Amino acid sequence: MNPSIRFSYRWILAAVVFNTFVIHERLEAQDPSFSQFYANRTYLNPAFTAIEGGISLQLATRMQWLAVDKGFRTYDASVQTQIPIIKMGVGLHLNKNDEGYANLSTTSVGFTSSYTIPGKRNNVHFGFEASFVEKSIDWDRL
Repeated sequence: MNPSIRFSYRWILAAVVFNTFVIHERLEAQDPSFSQFYANRTYLNPAFTAIEGGISLQLATRMQWLAVDKGFRTYDASVQTQIPIIKMGVGLHLNKNDEGYANLSTTSVGFTSSYTIPGKRNNVHFGFEASFVEKSIDWDRL
């Protein structure tokens, strides 16, 4: 390998490590939580996309702590179908979360996909989700 290329990889690695551990501010966040997480499998793990045959539609909502600063209001929907010929599942996942008086709003639209490797006794499932996420806040209400 060319020494100059090896040198540049070291600098890139050093910059990534420096950014990760030194410059990077501490960020904290909480994802929306659902009481019955098992009823909202695609949100939990995209590998569950179309794990059962046919077309499925999942709807979930969660209203939490409404008396305190208008609380958290979360809505989730997903539709998915299995393509058994290629051992794959595809789906669409929609999520909306509104928080507090300033209406901190998070909206996401995602495409989910899963692939199944059949085994003699058990199956192995892989999944991924590619999402578009928009966050907004009403600054006038702060």
